[in-house]
Amino acid sequence: MAVALIVGLALGLLVFRSGAPDTLTREDLDRARERWRAHGPSAYSMTVQMGGALEDRREIRVEDGEVVEMTIDGRPAAAASWRYWSAEGMFDFLEAELDNAADPPPSLGVSDPSQIVLRAEFDPRLGYPTRFFRHILGRQRGTSWEVVEFVGAE
Repeated sequence: MAVALIVGLALGLLVFRSGAPDTLTREDLDRARERWRAHGPSAYSMTVQMGGALEDRREIRVEDGEVVEMTIDGRPAAAASWRYWSAEGMFDFLEAELDNAADPPPSLGVSDPSQIVLRAEFDPRLGYPTRFFRHILGRQRGTSWEVVEFVGAE
């Protein structure tokens, strides 16, 4: 128990230090989604660096708002996973994370919503999600991703 507490505190210091993403709220998510719908291009490519339990690099190409090509560490990704990696798919993912944090499913291994830390950032101009972090207090590894490159075609 003491080890888990120490690990949780150390991770907390890293997560909440200057430069860490802000706490994810539904209001921030809705505002960012509105910005994306008003200003986001329908064709773009982006590179996403995954961290935590999954560590890989994803290259995504979107046309007409739909993912048309995706690789993970240079290898083609299964088309079934593509829908989560457009900007709209990322918004849907973040919305599901908020729902899961409010009423944690058994797969998260906790029943207390206060044990789930969600943080995110959005592009200030276009609104697309740029960073995400989920940590479950008492666990050693979280889940995170960061858009390290975004190129709009419009």
